[in-house]
Amino acid sequence: MVSYTANVQGFINLTILSGQPHTPPALAEQKPTSLDKPVSGVLSLPAELIQQVLDKLSPVSLALLSQTCRTFQRHAYDERLWRRIVQDQTPSVVLRSPFPCNTFRELYISFRPYWFLPKNKIWFSDEPNVGKLVFARFDPERGVIEGYRLIASPGHRAFSRWEWDPDVGIHSFNPKVVLWLDQPVLKLSGGARKGSFSRDVRMDLGMEDNGIFSELFLARAISPERLDPSMELWPPQNIPAKHHVRSTSHDSFSGKWHRPQHFHEICEGAFRIKKWMEFRANMGLPFGIRMGEEVSTYSTLPEDAYTPTSEKPWNGIWVGDYSGHGCEFLLVQHSDDVSPRRRVRFELEDVEVADVQDREEGDIRLKSQAEPLRAGDRSLRNRPEYVPKGGLEAIKLTGDPNVPRGECSFVADNIGEGGFIRVAQEEIFRGARIVKCRGHIAGHNFRNDKFIPSQLIMISPDRLAQYWEDFGHISYYERVNIDDLAKSQ
Repeated sequence: MVSYTANVQGFINLTILSGQPHTPPALAEQKPTSLDKPVSGVLSLPAELIQQVLDKLSPVSLALLSQTCRTFQRHAYDERLWRRIVQDQTPSVVLRSPFPCNTFRELYISFRPYWFLPKNKIWFSDEPNVGKLVFARFDPERGVIEGYRLIASPGHRAFSRWEWDPDVGIHSFNPKVVLWLDQPVLKLSGGARKGSFSRDVRMDLGMEDNGIFSELFLARAISPERLDPSMELWPPQNIPAKHHVRSTSHDSFSGKWHRPQHFHEICEGAFRIKKWMEFRANMGLPFGIRMGEEVSTYSTLPEDAYTPTSEKPWNGIWVGDYSGHGCEFLLVQHSDDVSPRRRVRFELEDVEVADVQDREEGDIRLKSQAEPLRAGDRSLRNRPEYVPKGGLEAIKLTGDPNVPRGECSFVADNIGEGGFIRVAQEEIFRGARIVKCRGHIAGHNFRNDKFIPSQLIMISPDRLAQYWEDFGHISYYERVNIDDLAKSQ
């Protein structure tokens, strides 16, 4: 097999990168030998067993293996392997055909190395103040990778007074979260990777007739040993992410430190989109005046960061009611310890963070005849004996001119006995656990930000409310069902 593997590096681009299904010259010119006859060693294994072994290999490993001999090439080209590989990259849809290609192997090659976009699904940007939350997917009917912005409306608004304190106002909140299908944020057709992977890929987003153009380009992550608290990063280090990239650049992120120079340097946790306008004095000219160029960086979240579990039922992506600012999206993190990760300052005089941190969770249970919370139970109403542990922290994925994206929105240091206030008896929140909380406020452009006293009303793992004590107002938060977004048409 040595004679076959000698040409692997030279022809790997012809097989896995270029998409050409031809037989490598090393195999075409080589006369059949005993190596091509499965008479001994691994080649003597049953075909079904070989397929099970190959099913564990990565696409690059399959490409390398296909260079060794005709038998392994035949196994490595098996459609069942490549269908599984492509399906793993598109968790939001079930693939039934390799359209627009003839085989799943060709389909994989056609979109490599951009499969991480639909695989990670959720992306959020660093655009000033407000940012964007985007859902990416592969559309098997049109054969494109696309991404659309999440938008939300609060639904019908009704005002009422709080039975517990009639001076406090409550606005109803029944949000509708959808994908804005009229305007894609990203769109890649098959073969988008033609040319160097370090180059920009032009995207047809339907705005070219208006003189607005967009290009996507890959990012290069900062190695963990080089991370420093003083760096300007996206996402911020208070957001859990496997990869971080720089959020500022003096050369529009064109330098080699921002872009991958080799395939192994591609960051699958971030990418960038460049957008600009072109004005043409004469539409017959092939050139125009390019201006207003902007670069936005997008990052993703590990799926376990927004997937609720029986131990962390509040983990997830939520949509909140921010009054005049409209609906905003948040990442709610349920921490194991009493005090979640903290990178903000607290300006409360009545509660000291150290006091909350030092309190230990006890075995105290409120008296009730209700059964304890079971795994998979989505409601905590009428279960006041359930005492959760740890803390909750909500970080904005989209924001507003006062408290921008990437900043903490509210934090409850201890949702257990240390932060317990009462169990609601009033009808609107009956059975909900109410704990001490802090809400983050700021002036325009995030000036004079501070945390003020509030109370978190834990209605269920899918719905929360916050009583802003200084404002005399209660606002709601509701979990976003990520699986429903994949079905949007």
